[in-house]
Amino acid sequence: MVTAAQGWDISVGENINILSYQDFDQIGDWATPGLQLAAGSGVLRDTGSDATLFPKAATIRAELATVLMRYCESATGEGTSEEK
Repeated sequence: MVTAAQGWDISVGENINILSYQDFDQIGDWATPGLQLAAGSGVLRDTGSDATLFPKAATIRAELATVLMRYCESATGEGTSEEK
């Protein structure tokens, strides 16, 4: 909603598939489109080499701060902190 209001484009390619994550079956149907967009744009990343998102796990402040930072950087076109 915020991205649309600001006119930001964080669209991703059609080759993104949330089903590639090992724990995709724990993702609620209502959350799949949002998680697919977030994972596809790099805002949300898996937890390591095992390709899991842990969709039912609690989120700590540091994780949320990282996701919000990536979102803002992606939405404003400033890149990610990992690229700098």
